[in-house]
Amino acid sequence: MSETQEQQAHESAHHFRLGLSGLHCGGCAMRVKETLMKLPEVLNVEVSSERDSCLIELRAEPGDPQHFVRSVEEIGFGAHLLN
Repeated sequence: MSETQEQQAHESAHHFRLGLSGLHCGGCAMRVKETLMKLPEVLNVEVSSERDSCLIELRAEPGDPQHFVRSVEEIGFGAHLLN
């Protein structure tokens, strides 16, 4: 992807934040990030174990944001949508 394409993708991306629970270390945060990055609609994930949250950047508006909550819960962590 060219720099221009990346910039256009970033500008048209949709963002939302999840609250997380059960993160005890950087490894936990990495596991959440890796899980969410496997989803095809996800462009980027920033996880903060200090803030118990993550910011998810998507290619398009999510049809069902609960899909991301369930993905995190399936690997053993708590998750909920934040405003």
